[in-house]
Amino acid sequence: MRTFLLGLSLISLLACNGDEEPVVSSQPVESDSDSDSDSDSDVDSDSDSDSDSDSEAPPVDLDDLDDMGYAIRYDDMTWITPDPELIELLEGDGEGSLALEWFIFEVKGTVEADATIDLVAAVGEERDEAMREAACYPLADTGEPIDFSDNPHFITETIDLPYEFGALQMEILQFQLSGMFSADGDAILDVTATGLIDVRPIEDFTELADICGFYASIGGECIECPDNQPKCIQAELYGERAESREDVEIDRTYDPSTDSACP
Repeated sequence: MRTFLLGLSLISLLACNGDEEPVVSSQPVESDSDSDSDSDSDVDSDSDSDSDSDSEAPPVDLDDLDDMGYAIRYDDMTWITPDPELIELLEGDGEGSLALEWFIFEVKGTVEADATIDLVAAVGEERDEAMREAACYPLADTGEPIDFSDNPHFITETIDLPYEFGALQMEILQFQLSGMFSADGDAILDVTATGLIDVRPIEDFTELADICGFYASIGGECIECPDNQPKCIQAELYGERAESREDVEIDRTYDPSTDSACP
């Protein structure tokens, strides 16, 4: 999806603003630290609460999931990392911001004997009287059913999602989706998308030698990529609930690299 698929909003603005001077917050470091501490405390508390609730979550009947579709608005989701203030700073209303409206999910099938579900996800848009995959965005689809032995919880296999921003080629590495189905199958709860954004293509594209230095100046931190180089940004996006929708239709054969309308 874009962040995460949503991390893409971060990438696009870094690409567009790479020639500008780094923006440094006017707030004292101590104040930021206190704010982060409070934020961390809140997240930890929520996480503990969710964990207790999740451990008691009843399993869902796989028959209730067959051909189900779900959707959640991007605006109803929260950035866990990078810091939401950083996302707001980078997204802004700039030329490089990418318009996201929905994330959508479709269960293409289930196999109870194998405890698997065939789940596809995508950035969504309302088109032709249905909720469909958005043009020019890659699908979050491993092409294989995923393990559902921890019913009602699911987590997809990690995949690398290629993405183009104009002439800039990049990937969201180790992209993964997780969540849990409600007992009646009418919603996906605790929707979480994670991935790693490799900043090196941005450095090559913008001729800005140290994206991680820029990122650190506005409160971020680069971490190790799969090749052990500290050139990745961790992205995590959380949504409380993706509601079921009968009009979700994801064409899993869609490939933006063969779409002539895409850059």
